[in-house]
Amino acid sequence: MAVSNESNGKVSGLIARIKGILLTPNTEWATIDKEQSTVASLYLNYIAILAAIGPVAIFLRGELFGYGAFGVYLRPSLISALSMAVVSYVLALVMVFVLALIVDALAPTFQGQKSRIQALKLTAYAATAGWLAGIFSLIPALTILGLLGLYSLYLFYVGLPVMMKSPAEKSLVYTAVVIVIAVVLSLLISPLSALLVDNALPTRSSVASYLPGTSQSGGTVTLPNGSTVDVGKMQQAAKAMSQSVNRAQSGPAVTADTLKSFLPASLPGGLGRSEISSMGGQMGGVGGTIAEAKYSGGGAQVTLTITDLGAAGAMAAMGGAFGVSSDKQTATSYSKVWQENGRMLSEEYDSPSRHGSYGVILASRFLVHAEGSPVSMDDLHAAVASVDLDKLQDLVK
Repeated sequence: MAVSNESNGKVSGLIARIKGILLTPNTEWATIDKEQSTVASLYLNYIAILAAIGPVAIFLRGELFGYGAFGVYLRPSLISALSMAVVSYVLALVMVFVLALIVDALAPTFQGQKSRIQALKLTAYAATAGWLAGIFSLIPALTILGLLGLYSLYLFYVGLPVMMKSPAEKSLVYTAVVIVIAVVLSLLISPLSALLVDNALPTRSSVASYLPGTSQSGGTVTLPNGSTVDVGKMQQAAKAMSQSVNRAQSGPAVTADTLKSFLPASLPGGLGRSEISSMGGQMGGVGGTIAEAKYSGGGAQVTLTITDLGAAGAMAAMGGAFGVSSDKQTATSYSKVWQENGRMLSEEYDSPSRHGSYGVILASRFLVHAEGSPVSMDDLHAAVASVDLDKLQDLVK
């Protein structure tokens, strides 16, 4: 029983630390600053656990969905997927320590105090948002939400003067320098990881493509797509995220049957429902429930899915603060993500195959997603519109 109580205490402590650093970072950094920690305790009790989220999600995605777009997917072998996950995990463990050494070495340059353990605490706990965002790698339709891991930049920026005792006015430049070095390291690590798995894995964007550029002015960080993050608004984003978490945890869980009731018996264009299913569950607002229906008719097939993201969906509340958006076009296909009326929308379409997808995230909680072929984008818009989105959103009020 003593072992069980100790285990439960560690789990509750881990959850409390995650909530604290994400929702009330200013207060939590002050607490972390006073804690006595060792490299071993940080790795065993925090880093090794959270750093595994992304690699595990990548492994499961490869085996369940494969990699690709527009109806063309490559599913790696079990050995390749496992190799990719292991290499990613090991490099993540190494990267956080290397960055800590860099932060420690730069401290005197920015009038801070050198302390290797304080620097490791800073890089480890600041990485929390990025590690948690790794879970979105599991579901292809949610991959764009991985950008919300950029909240880690704000956590680092806030924690820097507390942990390294540097003047607050130096934090922006100090952060920018560390980011530039991290980008360079990522560029060096990417070919190394490919070499370690013997080039057997699908090509992926390097971590550097998700890190901001070096343009800094007026307390902002410029993202690769040209949009900017106002660090002054990040605290507001944390409050919005906190409210989303509280709503998810305090309100009743949305059951699978409730979600299934939103899936229509047929879709516009004469597509009849051929199958309906659900899976998942929640505990304390954490987790998620998925209801899915398949439709067919006239040679077309569409899958309509409603996902309750639970408390994990609260990270979507930060999408507006980060200006999460993208727009990519080729001669025959396109994909884009944008914000509209407080909702995040995404769509992609390939003209030759007439394969596409369209999704909407409601109230930082529900994802309604349609995917099919051969169909038009209007067909997919109509499929999502067949769900009573306003009524579904009202479930979280």
